[in-house]
Amino acid sequence: MRVENGRPLTKQRYLVVNPTGLPTGLQFSDRHATSALTPALTPTDLQRLRATNPGLETLALGE
Repeated sequence: MRVENGRPLTKQRYLVVNPTGLPTGLQFSDRHATSALTPALTPTDLQRLRATNPGLETLALGE
């Protein structure tokens, strides 16, 4: 198991919504014009996605 800052890095899928459109460069499943499901992301991956896409809203999905 990978660990970052003393915490285990678990991957999780997210529902992402952005009224102005979704970011490019990431393979989304079930993609629509303004929402999609992400592949499994680590907390660091999610932080990078949010940092490079202002206005992106995310909702963690259960495992």
